[in-house]
Amino acid sequence: MRKTNLLILGLASILIVSCGQGGKKEERDDPSTVKQTMALSKKDTIKVLELTNQFMTAVKEQRYADAAIMLHETKADDPFAQPELLDNTQLKSVLHRLKAFPIYDYSITDYIFKEALDNEVRCKVILFPKNDEKDTRPNTTTWYFKPVRFLGEWKLCFRSSTQGDRTFDASN
Repeated sequence: MRKTNLLILGLASILIVSCGQGGKKEERDDPSTVKQTMALSKKDTIKVLELTNQFMTAVKEQRYADAAIMLHETKADDPFAQPELLDNTQLKSVLHRLKAFPIYDYSITDYIFKEALDNEVRCKVILFPKNDEKDTRPNTTTWYFKPVRFLGEWKLCFRSSTQGDRTFDASN
């Protein structure tokens, strides 16, 4: 009798649980809330560092157009959209900014890989050499890049260090 009661109790529990789950709606992932997962390899790190070095070397050598055409923009309203090359207005804005701050040297100080759409490379940029120890002028700044992997290919985007990601705008 006791075994029968345990068996009936067990079957009733299973029935209650299965009935409770049967009425649930099938959940679907909303693309705006799903994080892009990324399997990262050494090749990815090498590719991102190569892109960054190519860009920074072009700027250092004052080949501003070569550097500017490497940049892409991600859409703030659709982070899953394909990163696009900069349009003519954006290219002019970037060229103006790069020419305004010629660099003496640079070094990649840090890189952080989180997911396909959220990564960061930091470069320490030396604007001019300091030959005099009494010279108190700051001569360095930091540039941030946001490498984005889209369909297995890395694209180099800029990142604003103080305001998060923002679009290229001639008025900025």
